[in-house]
Amino acid sequence: MRRLLLLALLAAPLSLLAGPSGWTDPAAGLPALRIWNIPSNDSVYWCVVRDHRGRLYIGADKVHAFDGSEWTTIAVANGYNVRRMAVDDANRVWVGAINEIGYLEEGPDGRPLYVSLTAHLPEGMNLGDVWKVHVQDKHTLFVTKDRLLIWDGERFVIHHLPNDVRLFSFRFRDGVAVSQPGTGMWFWKGSSLKPLDFSGWEKVGIAFAGHLGGDRYIIDPEGQLGVIENGTFTRLPHNAEGALQGAASTAAVSLPDGNICIATFLRGLVIISPEGELLRVVDRLSGLPSLNCVDLYLDSHDNLWVTTTSAVVQLRADNAVTLFRSLNGLASAPVHLMADTAALGPIAFTSEHIAALQPSTDPRTPARFDPVEGLHDFFWDALAIDEHRLLFGGRYFLREWSPTKVEDVVQSPDTFFRLLPYTAGKAIVAEGSAIRLYSIDGRPTALRTLVENLPEQPADLALDASGTLWVTLPRHGILAIELRPEPSGTPSVSELLPSQAFSTASTDPRLFVLDGRAYTYNQQEIHLLRAGNPPSTQPVLPGLGLFTAEREGDSAIWAVSNSPGQKPQLIRLEPAEGGMLEATAMDSSLLHPIGTPRSIVSRPRHHDLWIAGSASVARIDTALLAPAPPPPRPVILGARWRTPAMLRHLPFVGVERLPFNAESHLTFEVRPGTDILDTHTTIETRLAGLETAWTPTNGRRTFTGLHEGDFVFEARALDFRGRPGPVARFPVIIDPPWHRSGWAYTAYVITLALGVWGVIVLRTRRVARLNAQLERLVNARTQELARASAARSAFLATMGHEIRNPLNGVVGLVESLRQTNLDEKARETLERLAACARQLASVVEDVLEFSKLDAGRISVKLQPFHVRDPINAAVDVFRAAAPDASISVEAARPLLAERVIGDPDRIRQILINYLANAIKFAGRGEITVGAKREDGFLTFFVADQGPGIPKEEQQRLFLRFSRGRSAHKNNIPGTGLGLAACKAYADAMGAEVWVESEVNLGATFFLRLPFRRAVGRDAVPTVVAGDIMVGRKA
Repeated sequence: MRRLLLLALLAAPLSLLAGPSGWTDPAAGLPALRIWNIPSNDSVYWCVVRDHRGRLYIGADKVHAFDGSEWTTIAVANGYNVRRMAVDDANRVWVGAINEIGYLEEGPDGRPLYVSLTAHLPEGMNLGDVWKVHVQDKHTLFVTKDRLLIWDGERFVIHHLPNDVRLFSFRFRDGVAVSQPGTGMWFWKGSSLKPLDFSGWEKVGIAFAGHLGGDRYIIDPEGQLGVIENGTFTRLPHNAEGALQGAASTAAVSLPDGNICIATFLRGLVIISPEGELLRVVDRLSGLPSLNCVDLYLDSHDNLWVTTTSAVVQLRADNAVTLFRSLNGLASAPVHLMADTAALGPIAFTSEHIAALQPSTDPRTPARFDPVEGLHDFFWDALAIDEHRLLFGGRYFLREWSPTKVEDVVQSPDTFFRLLPYTAGKAIVAEGSAIRLYSIDGRPTALRTLVENLPEQPADLALDASGTLWVTLPRHGILAIELRPEPSGTPSVSELLPSQAFSTASTDPRLFVLDGRAYTYNQQEIHLLRAGNPPSTQPVLPGLGLFTAEREGDSAIWAVSNSPGQKPQLIRLEPAEGGMLEATAMDSSLLHPIGTPRSIVSRPRHHDLWIAGSASVARIDTALLAPAPPPPRPVILGARWRTPAMLRHLPFVGVERLPFNAESHLTFEVRPGTDILDTHTTIETRLAGLETAWTPTNGRRTFTGLHEGDFVFEARALDFRGRPGPVARFPVIIDPPWHRSGWAYTAYVITLALGVWGVIVLRTRRVARLNAQLERLVNARTQELARASAARSAFLATMGHEIRNPLNGVVGLVESLRQTNLDEKARETLERLAACARQLASVVEDVLEFSKLDAGRISVKLQPFHVRDPINAAVDVFRAAAPDASISVEAARPLLAERVIGDPDRIRQILINYLANAIKFAGRGEITVGAKREDGFLTFFVADQGPGIPKEEQQRLFLRFSRGRSAHKNNIPGTGLGLAACKAYADAMGAEVWVESEVNLGATFFLRLPFRRAVGRDAVPTVVAGDIMVGRKA
């Protein structure tokens, strides 16, 4: 398979220059027709429409509907011969048949369902033939032989016209015109019917009418074309060159280009201009299966549908795609190459000859290809020598053609497979396994061999702007040859780039040049070729599946992809930054008749494009070509929910709620959107709420055993590049089983609440009962404790006096004995007795003092005093009582001279307790007692140089009966109540006590209380006992 673009050296003949297009183009071939194969045995196909979702409806004995994947046949009650159909804004398809009228709507399963309206007609009324159906707003008009039936949604309004002659009707202005031969014309709009008259009109029957724009309509009263404009009828002089005389016109539509297509029952289709000039006849010679055309329908995509007695035919309304095959000159063999030449115009290469285009001179016949004299052989390529001569490469020869002679100018044992223009008068020729430079200025001769003995015959050549010649070898890769400007000698040949080095060389790589850059492509991807040693490639556009592309272009080139199972897709490639390519999919409808694409060539000046395929050659009018629309939103027809017990159809009308069933099957039906003919569109779906990835879907998707939850079935269409379009959505809610439903959980909550409330009530009653018992027990225990506390207090008071008096006597006797002369042993015994007496006195004092604290009998006496007084009193007590000379007790200097309000006795007692502990635990060094004023507080402290107190013991020192490890370790006597008493005194005074110490660095005990300065000499002392303050005179 090969393709070629030969740039025309001079302007083409005048008949081929840009100008006419569509139905007026003399270079157009046969209209591209699609004959629809309908699975029925109907004798006549009367009408065709498409609804807003793109479904196709064909009226015959029954209605046949096609949704893009399958046909459905719908019977219309007791009627037959469905003559006319029309689609309203609600997507209902209104049907008129013999003895039957009604409409089609979407059923619960998403399939069309017929609803008959005959029950609303007067009893005994015989409809007969229904020839036309028109819809407007909320009204539908059915036209029978001699009646007009207007349906307003609830009832029929019936108008009887005077004569028993068939009625004709057509769209007119914003309503419908109805004519009856010999009677006149009426205008229908909504529910009204009024007479209509035109000057110059003879009240004959009107077979068709076509809208020409504005208030101009072309009509055919009894085969004589005329125009109705602004209420006046005028006959046209051309009258379609007599093509409509005796043709039995049946229908007409206005084409997008302003021309009119008329269906006839005897001569096929007749295309006329607004002036009535005959433009084209489409008959059996054009491929129409039958001349008996019944109706026409123009859809929203400018597809023209024709119903005949034997088939339904589709073609483009603008005739942008035309074909060349056996009916117009290409009958002998498939075309493998197309080329454009200045001398012959477009030429087609077959296995038997070269054929050139012959434009049409008769509207009744299309353009055709005829063999060129002297070129009856198999040729691989062609090259323009000048404006009159062509060079053709064949097997074993180069043949030169001119209008005056044909001659084989070079003979060779090899095939001249590829001819590539180089510089003026020179060409590069692939000759067998060699590549040679030829002179074509005069008689072609070989100048030098560039490369020879290649491993196989080259498949393609391309020359980029840098002067690099690229050569493809199908099984071995791509060769790069750097051509030096003449006369520099033999060109430089780079090493072969093997096929396994990049995927595009794996199967039949081909070449094209765009914007001076060379590209290679195959059915997987396109690569940019880069010169160098070795040469390299860069992927630029994967996934196009190109079958063929033009050889060279400046701003764009045309290409055709043809993926397996898909119709040919026309693509326009344009250069982008960095050698990348931008691909635009073009409208490729009705390209399927060409078969597998083999070659493509464009003629920009003639706004046409030629594609050779395995079945035919297509000519495309690029002036009428538009980019392919984005993939439309798919249509979700509905769903089916199946369980072992039931089957339920779910139309696509809103959110569906379904009960949970572990054995359920939920099947969604989806198809492409509006264009049922676009086989390049693929569908992907997913069920949001269950999955995130998209899955390719072929019409249906089933989900089994869905759990409860909110789901949305989503569908989207992909174009040939895999780019998605808008998403269609179908929400579904699976309700949970009854034991997991909302009301079940509500019942669970209420039951639980009642249970909790019952438990709470029971426990509350039990707790109340236990509380009452506990309260009685507590009261009894409290009374017992009160009696015990009173007994203890009485006991301690009694014992205090009973013990303290003898103890004071012992201490006094010891002091008296010290004054006597005792020997050393007696004095030692006396000192031991004194120590024991002091210790016992200390314990007794602590116990008595703490008993007061415990009983809450702490009183605070607030009075003026000097800060130094309690400090000096405490120091004096212990200075003389220090056990040895290693310990000294001193007051910190200078002493504060402030006079404040407070309880000096309690302060002195706290300092004495601090000093007693310091002497017992320090064992050495200096003990300092002092006071300082800071931030509105007065702080007393006692600091020693003893072993210190660990951090973990400091928090427990002021608790009752708490003693440190050193006290137990060193057997230091004490009750653990002294510091607890200090804290109790401080709390009573609103003061604070604490300790700061580090191991081996001594300890400092603090007492901090609010600073209150004494004013005047006569202050009134205040006694504070608990929360009661009593004032008295000093």
